[in-house]
Amino acid sequence: MVIVSDDVRNVVNRIFLIGIAYKGRIPNMYGQIISAFEKLESSVANVNASSVNSAPFAWRRDKMLVLRVGSLMFSYTKTIQQNGETLVIVHEAMENGRIVTEQEKKIKAIIRETIKQYLKQNLI
Repeated sequence: MVIVSDDVRNVVNRIFLIGIAYKGRIPNMYGQIISAFEKLESSVANVNASSVNSAPFAWRRDKMLVLRVGSLMFSYTKTIQQNGETLVIVHEAMENGRIVTEQEKKIKAIIRETIKQYLKQNLI
């Protein structure tokens, strides 16, 4: 069973929507990501974050596994449950050298809004 976090799902959905909006078709990268996620459960060759130079320190520290699809990297963990079923949890996505999370986007929006408010009060 493969479980994908909301942050990763949002990144993948954004890729899908951008492809539809700008190219009028489903982008190849979207298909590659979905296919890679489906194969994670049965794959034997897993790449540790400690062996990837561009992986974030937190991924190395937490001994995550890494999946690279195009310019994106995904961190995941893989465990075998007592009933023999393999459980894969995809935690985070890294894009352009930065971990992409919804929390980060919310914080940036708050900072942007705060700067606008400050400029309005001090420039007028």
